[in-house]
Amino acid sequence: MNGDEILAVVSVAGAFFVFAIMVASMGAAGKRRHELDKLRLDVLKQSLQHPAIDSVTHAELLRVLSRDHEAARRPWTERIGKHTGALRVLWFGLSWALFIVSTGVLIAGELRWLRGVNSGVVLPLAIVGFAMVTMPFAWSEMRARRDAVADRR
Repeated sequence: MNGDEILAVVSVAGAFFVFAIMVASMGAAGKRRHELDKLRLDVLKQSLQHPAIDSVTHAELLRVLSRDHEAARRPWTERIGKHTGALRVLWFGLSWALFIVSTGVLIAGELRWLRGVNSGVVLPLAIVGFAMVTMPFAWSEMRARRDAVADRR
């Protein structure tokens, strides 16, 4: 393996490692949030069953439960969308850099400005970078179309 191939392998492995860490941390945070939500619902259930509760408090507890139920029915993309501003910027920045750098290296290799560029490695990186850049836009477009169809019903 020459230096360029090692760099490409390290880049791909590094990107995969960062992605795996992000997924694992999001999974752990989701599990923690699920446990807290379950505990909260148990407390609300016990409060609703308490015999000394008045009708106003009972109605308020039911309103809170219905709001939680509606929030849980939303798609996961909407639920995490409010809290991931920094992750969106990081995702877009990394994917844009991957796309631009790998495309630039690919073009420079084809123009013979760089020697030893393996287009079999760099081209898939450019494609993955492009897919990563366009994925958030595709998600928001699909969500907008789904909401438009739901509004027509």
